[in-house]
Amino acid sequence: MSQHEPAQCVNKMQSANGLSPRILVLGVGSLGCYLVAKAQQQLGAADPAYAQLAFALCHHKATLLQDKVNTHTFLLTKSAKPTSAKETLGELLANNGPDSNSAALAALIKAHDFVLLCGALGGASGAILAEISLLANKQPSDVNAQAGNLSSQTAFLAFVVSPFSFEGGARAQQARATVQQLETSCNGLVELPNDLLRKALGAQTRLEDALDASNAFLAKMLKQLLHIMAKPSLINLDLRDLLALLQQPGRMAINWQQLDLHQPLAPQLTLLLQHPLLAKTATDSAKAAMLHLEVPEDFALEQFEFLHQHLQAQLPDNTLMLSGLRITPDIQQAELTLLLTGIQPG
Repeated sequence: MSQHEPAQCVNKMQSANGLSPRILVLGVGSLGCYLVAKAQQQLGAADPAYAQLAFALCHHKATLLQDKVNTHTFLLTKSAKPTSAKETLGELLANNGPDSNSAALAALIKAHDFVLLCGALGGASGAILAEISLLANKQPSDVNAQAGNLSSQTAFLAFVVSPFSFEGGARAQQARATVQQLETSCNGLVELPNDLLRKALGAQTRLEDALDASNAFLAKMLKQLLHIMAKPSLINLDLRDLLALLQQPGRMAINWQQLDLHQPLAPQLTLLLQHPLLAKTATDSAKAAMLHLEVPEDFALEQFEFLHQHLQAQLPDNTLMLSGLRITPDIQQAELTLLLTGIQPG
C-alpha cells in the first residue's frame, strides 16, 4: 500500500450480500449502561442507517432496566443463600425468564456479527464483562456460518474504563486480571484509565465535575465509533476493515476532535496525537491506524489526502493505514476520529 495515498475502502460487506453487519452494543454495570443508553439516544432510532444496531443492558438494579424501549435487558440477581464464592453469570441470571437468562444472552450474541462490550473494571462489573466475552468462544462453529456472517464466531471489542489510582491496589489488581482475560477472549480492547481521563479534562477539575465530563467524553467516543461502523460513507470503512485492525496484537486507543478547516490542519492533528489518552499508549508502537473524517460539502479532497499523509508520517514505518470519509451537508464543523491498534504497553 502506498504511503502517499489513502486506502479508499468500499463497503465490501454490503456489496457482497446486500446486508449491513449486525452490531450489538452491550453495557454492563452503571457506567456501561449509561454509555450504551447515551449512545442509543445520541444516534437516534429514527435514522434507518442504524437499523442494524441492537442495544442491551446488564445491571443488578431492576429500576434501571425498566421502561427501556427497543433494548434487551438482563437483570443480575444474587441468590438468597449466603456464599463466599462469587456467583457466575449463569447463576446471576438464573431467576430471569427465558427471554433474559444466560441462554437468551448467549443467543442474542450469536445473532450478531459484532459485539461492543462496555463497562468499568475493578469491581463486580469487570468480572461480568469477562464472563460475557467468553460466550464468543462457546459458540458452535456452524451457527454464524449458516447465517452467512463474517466469520464462524461473533467478534468482540471491549470498551472499558480502569479505576482511579486512589481507589486502591485491590481494585487495580482486579482490573489488571480482567484486562488479561479480555485480551484473550476479545478481538480488541480499548482501555481508558480514569486517571488519564481526568488529566485530559484538566488536573484542577473537581472530581465530581471530572466524572460527569469523563462520562460525557466516553459517550461521545462510543457514539463516534458506532457512527463510523454503521453509517454509509463516501469513502467507507466497513466491519471487515475494523476487524483487520483488531487483529493486530496489542492494545487499542481511540480519540476524536473537531477540526477547523479554515485553519492549518497539521497542528490540529498533532494536537490530537499529543492528547493524554493517546500519548500514554505510546503511538510510536502502533501497528495500524484508522482515520475517519466527517465533513461538510465544501470539503476539499486534497485536505483529506493531506491529513492521511501527515498522520502516516507521524506513525511507525509500515503502519497499516485505513482512512474513511463521510460528507454530511448539515454538519456545523468537521470531526476527526482516530483509532490506533497493535500498541505495545510501555
